[in-house]
Amino acid sequence: GDQQRQLTGLADRDVDQSQKTVGDLQQAAAQVEEIVQIIQDIAGQTNLLALNATIEATRAGAAGSGFAVVAREVKKLSAETAKSTQEISSRIQAIRNVAGNAARAIATIEDRIGDVNRSMGDLTRSCSSQIEASRPIAGFVQNSVENAELSQISTSVQKGYLSGRVRLRSPEPEGRCFYHGRPVVLFGSC
Repeated sequence: GDQQRQLTGLADRDVDQSQKTVGDLQQAAAQVEEIVQIIQDIAGQTNLLALNATIEATRAGAAGSGFAVVAREVKKLSAETAKSTQEISSRIQAIRNVAGNAARAIATIEDRIGDVNRSMGDLTRSCSSQIEASRPIAGFVQNSVENAELSQISTSVQKGYLSGRVRLRSPEPEGRCFYHGRPVVLFGSC
């Protein structure tokens, strides 16, 4: 009983630590999502700036051709950044889903540990009841064994006494006889 309680106590502690770890993971994922959102916003703004730079380079004609090349490269970088942040967001969502599944699994384990604790309590109470119920039976069995031994001795002594092979010690005033220190019942006197 005590060992099971210790083990389930340790399991409860481990479940609590696992829940905290999963909670920390979910919180870290949320923080990364916030940063990703900021990066996406910057990429969007950079894309707009690149578009404006392309328009201005077109207006400048041949003089803005170098600027147009830079604007195209900035626009590519902005698109790659947006794509990468989208991939990061997808992976973070996958991590959050796994963490949510882990949290549900841990909660199920915690419920099972509670079931085991309740079951162990029921079993302990049941065993205690059976022990209490068996004590009077054990007493009756012990008395029956002692009475059977006395009866067997008395019968043997009676037969030996009647045949003259057994001599008894002097009787007590109440009329009880003893054989090897045990009381015997004779049909007649000692």
